[in-house]
Amino acid sequence: MIDLRDKNSEIEIGDPVSLKYKEIIELQEKEVSKYLKHCPLCYAKSSIEFDWGLRKSYVMCSECGARWHINYGLTGFHWAKLVKVNVEGKGADLLEKEHEPQFWQKMYLEGRKTIEEVVPPNTVREKEIVREVIVKIRCPYCKNLYDETLDKCPHCSAMR
Repeated sequence: MIDLRDKNSEIEIGDPVSLKYKEIIELQEKEVSKYLKHCPLCYAKSSIEFDWGLRKSYVMCSECGARWHINYGLTGFHWAKLVKVNVEGKGADLLEKEHEPQFWQKMYLEGRKTIEEVVPPNTVREKEIVREVIVKIRCPYCKNLYDETLDKCPHCSAMR
């Protein structure tokens, strides 16, 4: 009997072929990664993590927290259903709906394209803070402070 919880147990597939549980999981992850390599909700690259269970398997985004239940059968990756929206609530309209792998891949590619149109790739985002120093001098006649760039005191009109 095969114990799927034992990652070293062997599963017989065909007569001469014998794969270990770990190898099967690697094949499944490779197949699913063709479509869900990046998050279709937050567009984060390489943020997808796998959680293979006995009855249900999940894919999660480590960046935004979104979670999909995936259906992977003997013939491959069939569908993914969003079961948890991301931290910003994005994907609420897709919650609990089964979609083919190509749908999620297309969603990522189109969303990424939209972001890159707004902010082209390789754009360096900088925040420049400019601080201007204003030097004040004291008028020798009225004793008020005024800007050093002025030729005369704005208070008493005395020349420097």
